[in-house]
Amino acid sequence: MTAPLRARSRAPWLAIPLTAALLFSATPAYAEDDPAPDAPAAAARVTAAAAAVTPSFVVTPASGLADGDSVTVTVTLPATITATAGASAGSELTTGVYLMYCVDPQGARASGAQCDGSKQQSLSSAPTIYGTTVVGSVVDGAWTFSRTMPLDDAFGTHECRDAAAAPGSEQCGIFLRLYHVFTAGNVANPNVYDTFLPVTFAAPAPVPTYGITVTPVTGVADGDTVAVSATLPATITATAGPSTGSALTTGVYLMFCVDPGTSRATGAQCDGTKQQSLSSAPTIYGTTVVGDVDTEGTWTFTRTMTVADAFGAHECLTATPTGSAEQCGIFVRLYHVFNAGNVADPNVYDQFVPVTFAAPDGTGTPGGPGNPGNPSGPGPGTAKPSLSVSPSAIDPSVTTTIVIRGTGYLGAGAANGVYVSVGASSHWQPGRAPSDGGWVVSGWVQPGALSGGAFTTRLTIPAGALTAGTSYGVATFAAHQLSAVDRSLDRWAPLTVGVAGAGDGDTGGSRTAASAAPSSEGIVVSAPEVSEGGSVTATATGFTPNETGILVVVYSDPVVLDNDARADADGTVRWTGRLPVGLTGEHTLTFQGSIDAGVPIVISPRAELGCTVESASLRWGFKDSFRSYLDSAIANGEWTTTGDAGYETPEFSWVSGTGGRGDEDDRMLIAFDGAVRFTGHHGALATTIADPAIEVDDDSATLLLDVTGTTQDGRDLVRVAVPFAELDLAAAERADGDGVIEFAGIPAVLTPEGAHVFGTYAAGEQLDPLALTIPAGDCTATGASAVQAATASDEPAGIAPGWIWLAVAGLLAVIGVAAAAIRLRGRRA
Repeated sequence: MTAPLRARSRAPWLAIPLTAALLFSATPAYAEDDPAPDAPAAAARVTAAAAAVTPSFVVTPASGLADGDSVTVTVTLPATITATAGASAGSELTTGVYLMYCVDPQGARASGAQCDGSKQQSLSSAPTIYGTTVVGSVVDGAWTFSRTMPLDDAFGTHECRDAAAAPGSEQCGIFLRLYHVFTAGNVANPNVYDTFLPVTFAAPAPVPTYGITVTPVTGVADGDTVAVSATLPATITATAGPSTGSALTTGVYLMFCVDPGTSRATGAQCDGTKQQSLSSAPTIYGTTVVGDVDTEGTWTFTRTMTVADAFGAHECLTATPTGSAEQCGIFVRLYHVFNAGNVADPNVYDQFVPVTFAAPDGTGTPGGPGNPGNPSGPGPGTAKPSLSVSPSAIDPSVTTTIVIRGTGYLGAGAANGVYVSVGASSHWQPGRAPSDGGWVVSGWVQPGALSGGAFTTRLTIPAGALTAGTSYGVATFAAHQLSAVDRSLDRWAPLTVGVAGAGDGDTGGSRTAASAAPSSEGIVVSAPEVSEGGSVTATATGFTPNETGILVVVYSDPVVLDNDARADADGTVRWTGRLPVGLTGEHTLTFQGSIDAGVPIVISPRAELGCTVESASLRWGFKDSFRSYLDSAIANGEWTTTGDAGYETPEFSWVSGTGGRGDEDDRMLIAFDGAVRFTGHHGALATTIADPAIEVDDDSATLLLDVTGTTQDGRDLVRVAVPFAELDLAAAERADGDGVIEFAGIPAVLTPEGAHVFGTYAAGEQLDPLALTIPAGDCTATGASAVQAATASDEPAGIAPGWIWLAVAGLLAVIGVAAAAIRLRGRRA
């Protein structure tokens, strides 16, 4: 058989209660108080009756079966068998048999492991045997019956033989034997009727050869077009996760790459301008539906692709190879939605078809960007990578952020950047291919963050993640698929599990906010009275020079505004940020690091807004190119929504927004709940944007966001109410009617603050436009604003009372120890 073996459950052999077995195993066929017959005379009569019966065993059909077909088994046996030993010697015992579906036992009695327990039938000629079904008829001492049995072409670990006699297959068939009460203790030969009746299945229909073919594959010139023909299943059955058992539409990436060997091609190995995302049906977002699906569920298509003899850092192999050339070709793999969480083998259709270019005309080296370097090392003339960690002594009882610095990370091994991980020395050491899991925490230094082969990054080790007495360290190795084959970036810096040392200026860590303000002195603010949701600038001295990871926390209930404020070379911290909307009255602003500093502040309510806003909605795609990047084979990422946030291609949405606005819409504050989490690069990118708010003040409009997690440039952060994007309401399309005000196509531009917390784009980058729908609401109130009315207490709006951010799974520590009201918002790697 060419189909994979299917796991089938095997029912245990029929178990008889011990008391019942004792009752009938030696019980004669006459009542206990009847006079026992003369044994020799009875034996003579029964033996004569049994001798007159000719046993017969027939199975129909016995060949040409299809999987699931039923066969009919017709059997003739003596209705009784004479006991020749034991207490029942000479008596007539009712005949009972097991009818089973097994592999050929080769002349022996079939065992449970050789049979499909789900098919077993226990049959008898009369109702005196417990646990059997009485079937057939008895005429002149001959018991005849017919039974049907559906058969599978595979069960358990057994694959049944077909007409093609596939290698590894076994002869299956019907096996019949006497019921288990017949033993050597009561009959001379309990195996006397053991019979195996072979059945053979029809040869299976030809299975399509799944994969791709490429034409032409040799003599190709730079800029030529090749044809790619594919045969694949139209659907793939989910074997795990919530979709288990359902048919998932097949989608693939078709790419032009250098040979990945036995690994899956990475983004750095492929020409991203050539990538095609294709599917067999329009149910996978971001793909082009191509080809045809036949009645057998086979998807076929043909696509063309223009190829180049060099791309990126890669020069493709020609008919006259050069030392720097690599084998290029067409690579196909399943779309990124297929992963180990829903199918057993997401790499099952990975295939690389080599394409060789014609030799270049004339003399000299074929065109291209040049030698990418020796993939087995950092390249000639370059130093080996050097790695340092600070602090290197870790107190396992507290959460600690370590600073990792590297130099000399050059060559082809650094094409995808560098993976940086904390783990046990027994888990990995340089020179070995690393595993995907088993690390305490991991990060990714992207290629763009390697400046001349140097980098600085941070990893946060959660409290309790390290075990005293175990050897740990920081590992670096090549990123993505290069990690399996390239050992040039392998480095190890040991960690000491004990009391954390002073380090070299990076004394910060992911600290835990105090439950109450630890100090009310030492900070100078730009103004002693600030506005609700407004900006504040605070300065304090006395911190360790160049200290990082300083918490900025506002009290009474602690709200972490920033988890990575920094001191300069003089130990001075200067921080500018926004206060939470809804926080008013007397509070204390604190810095918490190597020392604690604070200052009392008075937060005045915002100016009154005369119109109440309820049930507003916001739609925003964030940035189309970023979503496409996450959706690509390079990032292999996704996004998820929680709370009042949702997603419907191509936009995220938030509902149930509340707040207020001015009569002329020259002032506005509308806040939403709900988060969007972006992940990619196997967890190295994990950033959450949450609780957007639209703020309009005279001529300016701003989108505020809470941002937490790990940015694409590798930083861990927690920031509240970040002015993320500048909005241009005047350029939007406004429509009034049906009790709502609609703004469509609101231009959005990334602010410097937004660029800092997101880490992917520069300030001024154009984001996707927003759409805002506002119910007209109640504009008759002239008293306290809707915002004030909704947030009359001192609890911050958009961050429920006393709630604090938390970034989970080893990247940010528990930030805040307030009582049961603490809100946890986080990510997990």
